[in-house]
Amino acid sequence: GCSKGEYKEALKLTKNAVCINNGVNIEKIDLNIIENETKKIDYNNLKICTSGRIGFQKNPEFFNQIARKFPDIEFTWIGDGDLKEKLTSPNIKITGWLERKSVLKKVNENDVFILTSLWEGMPISLLEAMYLKKVCLVTDCIGNRDVIENEKNGFIINVENFENIINKIMDEE
Repeated sequence: GCSKGEYKEALKLTKNAVCINNGVNIEKIDLNIIENETKKIDYNNLKICTSGRIGFQKNPEFFNQIARKFPDIEFTWIGDGDLKEKLTSPNIKITGWLERKSVLKKVNENDVFILTSLWEGMPISLLEAMYLKKVCLVTDCIGNRDVIENEKNGFIINVENFENIINKIMDEE
C-alpha cells in the first residue's frame, strides 16, 4: 500500500502486503518555479483549487457544490477529464492539462487546496499542496485521512460541514 490506510485494506486480502508511503521530493519542487516563496494566504480574497483528472474518483459534483455555495470565490480545477461537464458553477476555471511545473505554480497562486475525492491511495497533489503551505481541505477517505489530521494540519470536510469550515478559514485573518 502507498499509505497506512491502503496497507490495512490490503491486509484484508493477503498477508503479503507492505506499506511504502508515497512522498514528494521537496528538492524537485523547484522554488524558482514558484517565485522563490510560497504565496501568503489572502483571507480577504480566497482562491481555491484542486488538481487531477476530472473523473468519478475525484468527485467533481462535490467540488461544484462547494463552488456554488461561494460564488464570490475563484475556484480552479487544474487538469481535465471526461466529467468536466459536471463543473457548471460560473466561478470555476478549468485549466486543462499542464506540465508539472505549471501545476505547482498554479497551486501556489491559490490559498486553499481542496481534494473532494471518493477514494485515494496517498495523494501526491495533497502532499505538494501541504509543502506549498496551502490550507488543505479533504474528504474523509483513505489516503486523505492518512495525511490530514482534522483542524491540526488541515480540515476533513463533508457535505454537512464544508460551508462552516470555509467560512471559518475566511474569518481567520
